[in-house]
Amino acid sequence: MDQSAVVSCSVPSAVVARFSQVVLALQARLRGGAITEFHAQALEQLQRLVAFDKAWWGNSAWRDGVPVAHSTFLLGLPGSYTQEWDALKAEDHALGDLHQEQGRCQLFDCRDQRAAPALAALGQRYGLAHGLRIVLTDDQTRLGVHLTLFREDPAAPFTALECQLVEWLMPHLLHAERESCLRTLATLRDSQGSFDETALAVCDRYGVLLSMEPGFAALLAGEWEGWQGNRLPPACDPQGTYQGRTLQLDAQPLGDLLLLKARRRSSAERLSARELEVAQCFALGQTYKEVARSLGMAPATVRHHLRRIYEKLGVNRKAQIAQQVAAAPD
Repeated sequence: MDQSAVVSCSVPSAVVARFSQVVLALQARLRGGAITEFHAQALEQLQRLVAFDKAWWGNSAWRDGVPVAHSTFLLGLPGSYTQEWDALKAEDHALGDLHQEQGRCQLFDCRDQRAAPALAALGQRYGLAHGLRIVLTDDQTRLGVHLTLFREDPAAPFTALECQLVEWLMPHLLHAERESCLRTLATLRDSQGSFDETALAVCDRYGVLLSMEPGFAALLAGEWEGWQGNRLPPACDPQGTYQGRTLQLDAQPLGDLLLLKARRRSSAERLSARELEVAQCFALGQTYKEVARSLGMAPATVRHHLRRIYEKLGVNRKAQIAQQVAAAPD
């Protein structure tokens, strides 16, 4: 199904000029945009060098001899294509060579019945004739950044020159994608204000951190002593909400990625719902009896809750309770 591209060809001066223009666009304009728009804009630039009809760009981890997708961007293809390919990937025996030959293009006939009939049928269903693919490992996330380009015309295979151009451009695409993540965080920070107490990060659905503010790492290290690296701790669901001893972590979609917002939990947030009610009453200046009457509980129960409140807030006076409750987020 595949053959490694031979890329020892001369490059016309006009093509070199276009290549330089594309690299400049990646460095100057595209990497400054939002990550949700980056991939479409970068592929538009790539089409100035290599013509293609459809594309698949994403990040993946190599596990048990096959790639596991962490994030995906598709151009001209429905999501069902990657789902069907994922079910057949064990039959794609050229993947091992692609993984081993980092940064080298691999050409394949999407309808080659001799290699894998099921994959050939997949190509037929989606109107694919020729493919060019490449993978390069991001040294920060340790994920493979893969790019596959497709053509629909059976009479128009990819050329050695086109392979050479993609191989040259791939490191620039990877770097620009990383810079786009950073710029996205910077833009969000500007919109929230420099005094906002949250710290931001971008991750994929498996919790691999693609980019993060310094404060984000500090908050995670405060919750999990000694934490470091580029992946969320196992206790965190990257697509959900985490409430820990000192950390509140929320996620929202960012294209096929996730925007994470972390903040330090206030002491008052450690109180149970009933303890918080008691604390709010004392913060208003009520006495034991008034609190008991307001909440319908015995004075002894109020005293029990007050002891727990003092322990959790690390205070010993009712005036300090008022300060802690006032500082708690709504």
